[in-house]
Amino acid sequence: MNTKSPADFRRYILGTNPTVDDLKLIGSRLPTKKQILLCFLANCQTSATKREAAKKTVDEAQKLFDRARIPTIQQHKMAEEVERYNKIFEGILKISVRYTSTGKPKERIDNLRNS
Repeated sequence: MNTKSPADFRRYILGTNPTVDDLKLIGSRLPTKKQILLCFLANCQTSATKREAAKKTVDEAQKLFDRARIPTIQQHKMAEEVERYNKIFEGILKISVRYTSTGKPKERIDNLRNS
């Protein structure tokens, strides 16, 4: 039986673990969902609550959207979207590692990676 820790499985899905560098969203392009999720996870390690981490993540993303002059939804709605995406990610983390090579779990992981 192949048992891996949740951190290893998180690394398997995302391709990396959240680091201090992920606290800031930088670059000339809009952030991807993966970058937003990594920023949220990095902020979760430093914040007391998930709502605070989501707010910090939204503040970082908002800077890039403002610079690109792209209108966005309200910040509390954006924070809810970040938390919803994290909930989807956590649901995938509950999948047993040995079932990830085929079938429905693999589709869910591939859908998360491609979104």
